[in-house]
Amino acid sequence: MWLLIKLTDCIKAAFSLLVSHHKPWSQYILEKNKKNVRKYLVILKIIITFVNGYFNLCTHVKTLREMTNTNIRAYSCKNEELPVLARFLLFSFRRDIAEFTEFSPTFDETYLQLYENRVVQAAEVIEPKSELALQKVITEKIHTTMDNLKDPINRVAAYLDLSQPELKISVDGFGVTELRKGFRAYDVEKTIKSLHTVCTNIATHFTVLNKYGLKQDLLQTLQASYNEIAADKQTVYEMQVNRRTMVQNNLSSFNELYEQMNEIMNIGKVLYKTSNPTRAKEYIFAELCKRIGNQSRTTSSIDETTSSAKA
Repeated sequence: MWLLIKLTDCIKAAFSLLVSHHKPWSQYILEKNKKNVRKYLVILKIIITFVNGYFNLCTHVKTLREMTNTNIRAYSCKNEELPVLARFLLFSFRRDIAEFTEFSPTFDETYLQLYENRVVQAAEVIEPKSELALQKVITEKIHTTMDNLKDPINRVAAYLDLSQPELKISVDGFGVTELRKGFRAYDVEKTIKSLHTVCTNIATHFTVLNKYGLKQDLLQTLQASYNEIAADKQTVYEMQVNRRTMVQNNLSSFNELYEQMNEIMNIGKVLYKTSNPTRAKEYIFAELCKRIGNQSRTTSSIDETTSSAKA
């Protein structure tokens, strides 16, 4: 504001000088008012610099917004939860499509199909069927490798018992106990760590253990299992990282899905808030989020019941 006032004063002063003197402007500068004109010129330069800087800043901010808008989530739930919530809403919307269409022709079959396509696309980005199938295969392979560790580890424990008079290292100290806990629980991290410890200890004390019957083949088997589990774990990790990157790159389409969800939910609340409060909850985002928690608890209960029955 101060700069604008000074600019106005400067312009007024310059205009006054021009109209009130018969001498040329340049001559007047040199003869009468060098100090004041110099001051006005400095102020003008500051104002011009300020204005240029302001417009440059606006340009940079606009560019930055355009670059980051695609990386900002419009929704508060987790990325992997959005397709699930969208499917919940799709069920209600498809059921009530006639009332939506009666309310506004915007919500016709074409609109429903667009929404359904976005739900399917979002689910495919989060949980692609081909990758899920591959992860399942890799997980089963890891579990098989862990199951196959039981016999060689039992042999290692037996050789440790035989070598006690000379080696004096317990099964716990050798890493066998932790390894058993790891592969029995299908704990990949613990299995990899403990298996590495066991292999290192065997290699370190191989001369003594070999005298009691432990052969190089057994060590090679364990090392091969370690390499296989570690490689499979790395493959799964890389798939997960690539999936997270793909999700991040598709946030704009996720935001579009969420915007359409909001549009549907807003009209759903209008239609049912008074006439059917129970149904209206199906169009409230917070209520949909609660269903994910309820669904997880129900699934856990079913799994626990199944496990108990098997036991």
